Amino acid sequence: MSKKKIIRIIISILSAAAIILLLSVFVSNFFITVNSYDYNISNSSDVKIVFLSDLHGREFGKNNVRLIKKISEQKPDIICLTGDFIDENNTYKDNGEFLNLVKALLNIAPVYYSYGNHDYSYFIDNGFGFIETLENSGCEFLDKEYVDIDIEGVPLRLGGIYDYAFNLQGMRKSDWENTDIFKFLSDFTSTDRTTVLMCHRPDSFIYGDASLIWNIDLVLCGHTHGGLWRLPFIGGVIAPEQGFNPAFDKGEYDIGNIKMFINAGLAGYGIIPRLFNLPEVTVINLGRASN
Repeated sequence: MSKKKIIRIIISILSAAAIILLLSVFVSNFFITVNSYDYNISNSSDVKIVFLSDLHGREFGKNNVRLIKKISEQKPDIICLTGDFIDENNTYKDNGEFLNLVKALLNIAPVYYSYGNHDYSYFIDNGFGFIETLENSGCEFLDKEYVDIDIEGVPLRLGGIYDYAFNLQGMRKSDWENTDIFKFLSDFTSTDRTTVLMCHRPDSFIYGDASLIWNIDLVLCGHTHGGLWRLPFIGGVIAPEQGFNPAFDKGEYDIGNIKMFINAGLAGYGIIPRLFNLPEVTVINLGRASN
């Protein structure tokens, strides 16, 4: 085989690979997938939770019309937003767009929101008044708080946290048990209701002894962006806190006493796009098979 032919073959292979990568970036940033999971709590229940995470100010169509349509098609009973829908560099215009999204979702089902790390950074820098604006729209903001709700006769306790759920600082036992997060989780888990906890960072439960000391039925997380780039036989490439080749990047996990669901998010990391990784809407069906 001539040198010129070898060069042509190499160029063809590289060109094909570049086209595949570009197509994947396009598909992985503009199309939305729906992943459904079942969690059996009662043969007679008929409850659907939709949860999503990490929009970071992105839009899917003007005014997020495609995202809203995708969520509406799932016919959820409640919608859980597990943080980072705004970005730490948000503007008032961005905030207005997010509020418009929340109001549109409220026309579909009750909406509950908990902190992500970008939300928290934004509020620290700009004040926490936006939370009041969010709640005035009808959304319920949950941080170390919970609500008891009944859907189709199914009693749920829904809460939200941003803190780590274990003794990260190595405090004395008495000091740890006197923290707000310990007191909240103790109260949150003291119930016969099915407990559903929104917690942006899966790290809050995959590290330390959190998954062993807290009996929580469902923990809904985001933060990982599905590993950002997903490769065959490898999965996600990188996730915050977990680093490269994360063990918990997206999907369903049994960890200690809890069942964890990690949403793959809707955006990339800043200017870094998603690759082979569709933006995700997660559906959890309580007590019935997926359609």
